Amino acid sequence: ARTTKFALMKDGAVMTSPREFRRLYIDSEFKSDLLSAIPLSTVAYNVGIRGYAYGMLRFFQLMRISRFRKYMESVEETLEMRMNVMLSTAFMRVLQMFFGVILLCHWFACIFHFIGTSSKDSPNWLATEDSTQENMSVRYLRAFYWALYTVSTVGYGSVPVVSIVERVFAMFAMIVGAVICDAGITAVLTSAISSKDHQAGTNSRRVQCSKRFMGSYCIDENLQERVLDYYAYADTELRNIDEKEVLCDLSSSLRSEILQHFCFQSLRSSFLLEALSDGAVTSLVNRMEPYMAIPGENLSEIGKECAALYVLQRGLMSAADEAGCSVDLPFGVLIGHLVTKAVERREGRLTIGVEIDILMATGLKTKYGNPYAIIRCGTKTCRSSIKKGKEWRDNILIKLPDQCNCCDELKIDVKGWRKEPLHADIGSTKVSLLDAAGQVKVVMLRDSNGKRSGVLKLKVRKYRLQEHEQVSNTEFTVTAQGYCHLYRMETYEINIIRQCLARGQKESIWDRLPRCFEDEIKHKQINEKDRVRQSWRRPSRPCLSLHPD
Repeated sequence: ARTTKFALMKDGAVMTSPREFRRLYIDSEFKSDLLSAIPLSTVAYNVGIRGYAYGMLRFFQLMRISRFRKYMESVEETLEMRMNVMLSTAFMRVLQMFFGVILLCHWFACIFHFIGTSSKDSPNWLATEDSTQENMSVRYLRAFYWALYTVSTVGYGSVPVVSIVERVFAMFAMIVGAVICDAGITAVLTSAISSKDHQAGTNSRRVQCSKRFMGSYCIDENLQERVLDYYAYADTELRNIDEKEVLCDLSSSLRSEILQHFCFQSLRSSFLLEALSDGAVTSLVNRMEPYMAIPGENLSEIGKECAALYVLQRGLMSAADEAGCSVDLPFGVLIGHLVTKAVERREGRLTIGVEIDILMATGLKTKYGNPYAIIRCGTKTCRSSIKKGKEWRDNILIKLPDQCNCCDELKIDVKGWRKEPLHADIGSTKVSLLDAAGQVKVVMLRDSNGKRSGVLKLKVRKYRLQEHEQVSNTEFTVTAQGYCHLYRMETYEINIIRQCLARGQKESIWDRLPRCFEDEIKHKQINEKDRVRQSWRRPSRPCLSLHPD
């Protein structure tokens, strides 16, 4: 059953072939499993073998102890995957030491009981305690009690040690207990506590140094609170994890895959980079780096230069245009003045407005988190507010160009807000804009399986923007409402890629080579021609006549 229903991770690849799994299992763990699975002790007991011979045959089953560590790792992985319970390394080490001490006490109890029963004619601890007439379970409990307080170096002494053999074994148990309990468990606990204290001390020192620095230079109190709030966020939410360091520790291929997972589709679907190939877009994605925006930070401002592009990964961020209309941005949106200018060149000025009023939402499953809606209309995408109470009322205005051909339908995806970056999908629906004159509409949400997952009550109105609502400058002021995690790339990287592609189209490969490489290639070509000429020179040989004399 194991060779056909189980899989194994080997060298980073999942091995599912029964033949490969069988070969690997036979070469590694089959022998110990076979010896421990043979029921020698059961056969001996049925035959009538008792005493020491029966006990020795049971030692073969102790080979299963070699799998104890793998069992613990399997339990840890199961708790992490199925119950989302993260166990620290220190806790797992303490748990392993605990079970190891219990197992060691069991072995010492069995040996101590064996010493007492084997020396019937000489004084022993069983005879002193008058335990010879007690059943096996009570005598084992006394022996385990002795082993526990001896190995743990408590030394209560209620079970007497009488014979020389018992005293020698007791000294051996004390030495082993001192090494394992006093040194081993103490070292594990000390390491765990010191690690926690080191991180806490680092955080405390950082906060105290910042307070002294800001206090000595009379920095504004509001700014001081923002600095301390940032340290608290890095300590509690991020757990002092630096995303840049994590990506730098990975190989170039893994780092590229992670960046493409978050950024490739955002750059590929943008009008700014539609003329570039997938390879060129991938090169730009590999140049992006993690960036965290603090609350109140403006990534771009109207009328000011924006020298970078951003891809929103996580966090609350809003964009306001020149007329003061503000919308919340969804995850994966590409931010930057170059993006809005490219959209303006492609679609034209914004003259159409679609106003959505979310009046009520019922039947949504709260186990997915607080719901919010992602609304798509043509090339425009925005996000609603997050429903945190019983009522959900929100007003959203989407501005569209007059030449947009895909503005006849709204696509609404309702998701559940969680702390994790991956939010749960609750349901989706579509709303027609052909008859959107401000009337109330009740739409049904459907999940991925087509089942009903909730009801939305909306008021949708499509109209031509008034003069005060239209904007001459399509730039946005993008502001972080909280701590936002993004990926950032300088805009000059796009110019570098475009220059390389333009040079490759205009110039030949020979002209693109540096002068030193050009001279070296010419020299090699001359040598190659000389070698070919010499190979075709044949030595003169006398001609042989085929005619007889």
